[in-house]
Amino acid sequence: MKEKLHIIGTQDTKHLVASLIAILQRDFQDTITYEYVDYQEFANGEIKVVLDESVRGKHVYVVWDVNGHHNSDTYHIKYNDRLVQLLLILQCAKNHWAKTVNVIPTCFPYSRQDKPIQWWLKERVSREPSSAQFMIDIFQDLLTTDYCITIDIHNPAVINNSRKTNFVNLYTGWFVQQVITKSKKDNVVLSPMDEWWLKKVSSVSKDLALDYLTVLKKRDYSQPNTIDEIFVHGSIAWKNIIIHDDILDTWGSLIKLIEEINKKNPQSINVTITHGMFNKDAISKLTRLYHEKKFEAIYVTNTIYREEYPEFVQIIDVAPIFADAIKNIFMWWSINYNHWVNLSK
Repeated sequence: MKEKLHIIGTQDTKHLVASLIAILQRDFQDTITYEYVDYQEFANGEIKVVLDESVRGKHVYVVWDVNGHHNSDTYHIKYNDRLVQLLLILQCAKNHWAKTVNVIPTCFPYSRQDKPIQWWLKERVSREPSSAQFMIDIFQDLLTTDYCITIDIHNPAVINNSRKTNFVNLYTGWFVQQVITKSKKDNVVLSPMDEWWLKKVSSVSKDLALDYLTVLKKRDYSQPNTIDEIFVHGSIAWKNIIIHDDILDTWGSLIKLIEEINKKNPQSINVTITHGMFNKDAISKLTRLYHEKKFEAIYVTNTIYREEYPEFVQIIDVAPIFADAIKNIFMWWSINYNHWVNLSK
């Protein structure tokens, strides 16, 4: 009997799953099934989960977007409701004899409170959870998932604590590579958002043989989502700058950085963001900068679903790299974590 794949998605991941299925059917046409789970509630607000397809003996992959913006005709679906629905579906698949249960959180949930606080860092002392580690513990200890596949988790160090679940964190050098090719720019210089992302940007720059900037942020940690000053070091004048980061929420840091770089006469500014959240008044502020010609475009992946994007946003599809990871796991092949893309195809 052939091994069977079963992909589960929601309305938030429907377009992503459709792309995944189209790619995977080239190799698994007669062994792959899929379904989309609608959001349902009981009268008291508890979340109800029902799978329409049998998962017995199948390798199940649950593709989930906890940040999605899709709402049903009946419910406004909040972040935590999406997360609980995901956990219930994983438990449901486990209970109904799936051969393996694998989770693909397109943007890893609760990944930002992830830095243990040491007592000697007095300016940062607070009593906070290690929330990303907590989510890993749920996936591996409570739900005993076989694989967790995500992309650009905010703090990659936490995956080292995943002992039972095989953790696959896909990186996005390919993302920058595609943007450079699409924009047809030369003389490109990469810029991180801050010192936290500098190591990643320097690694991508090395792989692509590019120069990079150093960016330092002065932040008042008593005020959430605020930046006091940004300092940019490196050669900028008449260069094509690509700002690269994993996740942006309210975009306040990016707006300050774009304005600071523009003071130094770049040729152009483009932005690549893996997980593009546009919360609060981010879109209106970025639209103002775009109309002032402070940047050319913002490239985001489709890890987070939105029905509509502003005119300056371009989407890069992550389905090919998720499909590649699923295929390689299914076939017991080596996983390509960096996934440099052959753009000649």
